[in-house]
Amino acid sequence: RLEVVRLVPRLARKCPSIFGRRYLEKGLLFLLTSASTPTSQRVGVDIRPAAFTAVGQLILCMSRSEDGVLILGANTPTVRILHPASSSPSTTSASPRQPQV
Repeated sequence: RLEVVRLVPRLARKCPSIFGRRYLEKGLLFLLTSASTPTSQRVGVDIRPAAFTAVGQLILCMSRSEDGVLILGANTPTVRILHPASSSPSTTSASPRQPQV
């Protein structure tokens, strides 16, 4: 599993447009699942640090170096950080900042 985690950003680097169309959603889901799931004691290798690194590398591979815009634009899937105890995004009670005039 560790080698697959390391392989995903390398595949994206080879051809970002094809990877984005065909494998981005599945690859990102795999990496996020690997990053958020604790490794069992019998495996002995924690792949979570490598998975977080791979997510960052994947983002860099899928963005243009000139301006940082994602290659796939608005159709790119977004990442939602969920609270571990719930299945819905956490909300904050802070009110939005008002512009000062």
